Amino acid sequence: MKILILIDSESYSDVLYYAFETKEEAIKLVANFADETMKLETKENKYGTRIVYDDGKGCFVVGQTFEVPDYLPYVVVKHHAYDGVDFDMVGSARDFSDAKLVCHAAAADLVDDIDNIDYDGDEQFIYDNGNEWDVVTVLDFSMALAQQKTKEAA
Repeated sequence: MKILILIDSESYSDVLYYAFETKEEAIKLVANFADETMKLETKENKYGTRIVYDDGKGCFVVGQTFEVPDYLPYVVVKHHAYDGVDFDMVGSARDFSDAKLVCHAAAADLVDDIDNIDYDGDEQFIYDNGNEWDVVTVLDFSMALAQQKTKEAA
């Protein structure tokens, strides 16, 4: 399954995510959050494609594509935001409880003192050092996988 993770310059901790089929579809999904003053830049990397719309004045939308196994509907990603944007695939799991464990472990790796991390339920951890944010999030693609399997069966 191909997935797209994205954030914009307004909402650093709010990760948006989608399943998609083609690179062009992923670019269009990111473009939905861009405005006409933003320039498109794409770059291939070790995960897939990084898609950036940027106006050069501090407003941006950044997306990253990943390929994940079709049998693992829960994906754990980490992203760094504020002074640059980076995404990292932390892991994936068959069920939500395993994904939460992966998320907790990744959050603990962010800092020496786990008490400095804000919790948003069990599916997101946010570390804000006053200048930059690191966010670890569990993403649920179970509905996307079910739809994909229905398409394949038809």
